[in-house]
Amino acid sequence: MKKLILKRIDSSSECVLGVLELDGKEICKTLELPWRDNEKGISCIPAGEYKLSPYPSSRFGEVYIVNDVPNRTGILIHTGNTASDIEGCILVGDSYGKLNGKRAVLNSRQAFNFIKELLGNEEYMLNIVNAYES
Repeated sequence: MKKLILKRIDSSSECVLGVLELDGKEICKTLELPWRDNEKGISCIPAGEYKLSPYPSSRFGEVYIVNDVPNRTGILIHTGNTASDIEGCILVGDSYGKLNGKRAVLNSRQAFNFIKELLGNEEYMLNIVNAYES
């Protein structure tokens, strides 16, 4: 199974920023909620390795779901810009910026479409690492 790496590079009380890599090359930027002990709806998920699968979301359309997260379900990779657009999921964009004074990923739809082209309907192993702790 092919591997993706989500390298978390910055953490604040507002959000966690990262980069998603495939074959050692960055394919997009990411934004997640800050770490709050893996609490449902208010925290990013723990660093670790998870199976990533295509998923038909009734709310977001064709997205990807992160499987087998301890004590959590419904963790998706989908479009959005700021932490207020998620309840524990992972947002993607092609760059970082600010929207209404909040840290954001930008051009999310464009970045997500690029990811869908690259990943297609295959399953991947997603390895999440906290690079900011090194």
